Order: sequence, then C-alpha cells, then structure tokens
Amino acid sequence: MKKNFTRILVALVAATLLYVGVSYLTKPPVEQGSKEVTLIMNTKLEGKVEEVFKKTFKTDSEMLGDLLEEGVVRAYFTIELSGNKTDAYGRFIVAINEFKTEDMNKGPWWTYNSTTNQTCVSAGYCSGIDATPVYDQDVFEFTFTDSFE
Repeated sequence: MKKNFTRILVALVAATLLYVGVSYLTKPPVEQGSKEVTLIMNTKLEGKVEEVFKKTFKTDSEMLGDLLEEGVVRAYFTIELSGNKTDAYGRFIVAINEFKTEDMNKGPWWTYNSTTNQTCVSAGYCSGIDATPVYDQDVFEFTFTDSFE
C-alpha cells in the first residue's frame, strides 16, 4: 500500500513539474516598459462597418487585458468582461461602450485581431486577451460583428 502511494505521489509531482515547465516555456515573451499602442474599435453589422473608437497612446501594460483595463481607467471607453484572468482562456469581451453581446449563440460578438503584434501574426490569430502580450507600435482592431466573413 505504501509503495503505491509513493508511486502515485511521485507521478503527481512529476506531472505538476512538467505542466509548470511547459507553461513557462510556451508563455509568449512580454515587453516591459513604455510602448505606444493603437486601439481601433468598429462595428460591422449587416455588412456595414463603422468606426466607434480609435486612439493611440503610451502604456506600460504588458498584456492586452491589462491594456483594455487601462483604457477604462483613462475613460477612453467602457468594457464588460466575462471570466477570470486565471481561467484556461482568460477573460473575454462581452461589451465595449453600448455594444453588448446579449446572446452568445446568436451574436453579434466582439472579435479582435492584429496584423502588427508578433504573437498574433506568428500564430495566425490572437489568443485570449489575458494571453496576448503588448509590444511597441502594436495596433489591435476590435470588431462587433454579426458574421465571421
């Protein structure tokens, strides 16, 4: 009985160390210090695109989620997020200003992308807001859309 307990304990410790190691090694690099970032927010409803917000500003934020929180503190826009930073995929955007997803099955939804962020470009998509690092001269475009065309 004691041998089985020891084996299980060793296996759990090894699995935990492996998980921590892989998490650390796959974590995208962050850029510390001041950087200039542009946020663009649009609506694309029924095929019609309208700009809601565009602002370039200096920030020390290292992750996109923190940058969005900073935008709220600076009173550039309001935002409603769901989930927690510590969730597997982090938080997701429910609303920016008055544009809110009322039905997650039907939309419209908030999406975002960047053609300048090296992590988004190399992956072919932007990960969750709490997993996307912010680099100098990044441009993030958020779109409230009723289609994914």
